[in-house]
This record gives sequence, structure tokens and C-alpha cells, in this order.
Amino acid sequence: MSTNVSSSYDRKIYNDTLWKRHGAPSSLDDYLFKAQIMDYEATRAQFEAVSSFWNTEWPATGLIYWRLNNALPSLHWNLFDYSLHPAGTYYGAKVGARKEHLAYDYLKKGVYLINHTIDQNGSRKAVTTEPNTNKHIIDLSKPLKSINEVTFLRLTLQDGKQATLSRNVYWLAKTIDTLDWDSSGWFYTPVTEYADFTSLNKLQTANISVSCGTSKGGFNLVTSEGADVPPVMWSDNYVTLWPHEKLEVHLEGMGDAAVEISGKNIGKTVFPLQ
Repeated sequence: MSTNVSSSYDRKIYNDTLWKRHGAPSSLDDYLFKAQIMDYEATRAQFEAVSSFWNTEWPATGLIYWRLNNALPSLHWNLFDYSLHPAGTYYGAKVGARKEHLAYDYLKKGVYLINHTIDQNGSRKAVTTEPNTNKHIIDLSKPLKSINEVTFLRLTLQDGKQATLSRNVYWLAKTIDTLDWDSSGWFYTPVTEYADFTSLNKLQTANISVSCGTSKGGFNLVTSEGADVPPVMWSDNYVTLWPHEKLEVHLEGMGDAAVEISGKNIGKTVFPLQ
């Protein structure tokens, strides 16, 4: 963590937000899971915000993210930690920085089509994309106005052959965080009202099936003693599956190992990689 003269010496600001948005953790594992989900959400939003306003009248011209990793064990300020373990922030940035992507605007409740490629071909729904641009394509303010509980929003971008270019899932509360901009400081803007995600703690337990080589769920590669094998680079992680949905996730360069699958409403299970 930071030194005792730093504003980030402890986790109070972060923990206050986690407790109020997701409810009090029931265990250390529950705390870590909620923290990674919150980190994933926050980091993805930063990278998507830049791409969504890439070519507006007042464009976002870049992003400085503090920081890549830590030179000492830490629970914040990294895209992968001291032990080279990529967690919520890494995969949030990975999704938010996709070259072809659909992103949701929490404030305006719109969907942006993002294209960082140089390929000018391809149709997107009833929208034609151009290279190195973003475009507002859907307004969800009316359908989302009536939600009373946490709602999952899935955005899928496909090419002309129905191959998925980007799949993005958001969990949306009835209201978003309310920031107290008048009390904003150099490192922190207070929140006067928090988005309420506590109903996620009541999700019914779900069952998933796994075929190794084509794996699904939230993953963590470990040794037989339970230690991490760093770095573990999956093509995607911290994923949300719809009922009966299948998702293919890839891992390269591993020998004899096992996949540990865990999640908010699924039990922890270990499957050997063949």
C-alpha cells in the first residue's frame, strides 16, 4: 500500500464504496471477488470513455492510466499485480481497448460503435462503420428508465459472417453514482449517492458445463498446491453467461495444469487441462 503520508494509505475510500454498492463482504473471498468486479467495471469505463469520444466536437485525445503494475505487493493501482497476476483491471482494460467494440454510456444511456481498424468494410446492424471513428448508434434511455433492479446489458458486435468481434456485458443499477463535484479534490471526488448492486448477492446458484480446451466461466490457473501460475493470460475473463449460452476462451503455452472456475453464483470447481 502507500506510505502513511499518502491519501491512499489505507482502503477506506475504496472500501466505503464497495460496502455501499455491493454490500458487506461475507468473507475474504467475497471481498476479493467484489473488488475485482468493481475494478473491472471502473477500468473498462476509463478506456471506453476515450474511444467513445475519439472524434467528437471536443475529442478525448488520449489516456494516462496510473499505473501498469507495482514494484511491491499492493491492492490498487495496477493492471497486473506484483506477482504478475492479471485480474479485474487487466481484463477491464482489455475489453475497453478492443479495436472493434460496442460501449455503453452510463450517463447518457447510449451505445457507441467503436472502430480503431483501417478496414472500411462491413455492416453493423443498420449502421456502416468507418476507420478510426466512434458513432452513437442506440439510445437506451427509454427502455432502461423502467428498471427497478440490477439489469444485465449484453452488447454483441458481429461481422458480415456472423463472427463475434466484441461481446460486452454491463450490470446496471436503477441509478448511477452521484458525484459531489463541488467537493472534488486532486485525487478524489466524493460520492453522495451510490449505485445499488446488493441484489447481486441474491442471485440463484447456476450450473455450468466445461469442455477443456473450450472453457467457460471465471478462471484462475493454479498449481496442485493452490498457488497461482503467473502470468496467466486468457483471451477473456470475468465473463457473464446468459442461460444456455456458450463462450470460448483461449489459453496458450501451458503444459499439465488445471483450470479453477468460480463466480458470483457458481461453485468453485477444478478441471484438468488435457
